Amino acid sequence: MTWLEDSLEQIADDAAVEFTVSARHLGTGARFDVRADVPWTAGSTYKLIVAAAWLEAVAEGIADPRRRILIDEHVRRDGPTGLSLSDDPVELSYRDLVRSMLIVSDNTAAHWIWSDLGAEYIQEKLNTWAPMPQASSTPGGRTSPAGN
Repeated sequence: MTWLEDSLEQIADDAAVEFTVSARHLGTGARFDVRADVPWTAGSTYKLIVAAAWLEAVAEGIADPRRRILIDEHVRRDGPTGLSLSDDPVELSYRDLVRSMLIVSDNTAAHWIWSDLGAEYIQEKLNTWAPMPQASSTPGGRTSPAGN
């Protein structure tokens, strides 16, 4: 283990918390991982990627920010905020749905937008923003760009 890995493990042990870290340098593809093989919920950070993909879709004419969206009990998702708390159907613009996803971390809004754009489209956008370098395995299970 490196000094940083040891330090993170000690902090987690002292605080009695679970954690995982995975970072990739976008320029070189070099990675730093601690417990990266442990499944972990991404939390709300993925909503930023969904919003960026939505902006691309609007720019490409794929999504219309004024489109009216009906959110009812069939699409509602669990969550402590936003449309998840609505008892009745709610109609709003696509733009306001994105706003709800970002401002109040609305799980229902995020799920609807993800489903509408599609995982393939969102992954395609991710690949154009930061293409993954060719990787090879290194000792300790880490990956690094080929040739490094």
